[in-house]
Amino acid sequence: MSAILIREAEASDVPFIMDSWLKRAVNFRDSRMASDHAWFVHYRPVVERLLQTANCKVAAYADMPHQIFGYIVFEQGPVIHWLFVKKLMQNMGIGSKLIEDAIGIDKDFTITHFTDDVPKLYRKRRVTYNPILLMKGHA
Repeated sequence: MSAILIREAEASDVPFIMDSWLKRAVNFRDSRMASDHAWFVHYRPVVERLLQTANCKVAAYADMPHQIFGYIVFEQGPVIHWLFVKKLMQNMGIGSKLIEDAIGIDKDFTITHFTDDVPKLYRKRRVTYNPILLMKGHA
């Protein structure tokens, strides 16, 4: 297996990031009460704004830097808006590598989205859930 590369997201990465984020987000707790149509229509602008204003890093193989298998969207604070790792690549430390590269080792942080995978984050750090940051224009 090739070495893992963490790099800044590029414009060519945005379609994959947008598609995977929206498809995954429709299944998280806060969205289950809304219709898929309403969710995508009203939530898409939130993701677009975050991708324009926040930082985004992607994980890929060093010898295939455009084959993305994970990404993190974050801000100083530190605040993590979204962390994604492809299913086949999960439990290999990629999410941890993305977090460490984005905010540092062993730092506590705030999240603005609570997905089913969030409890895994609590094992090593203190994590605070605060979706209000999205409404306050923090992102």
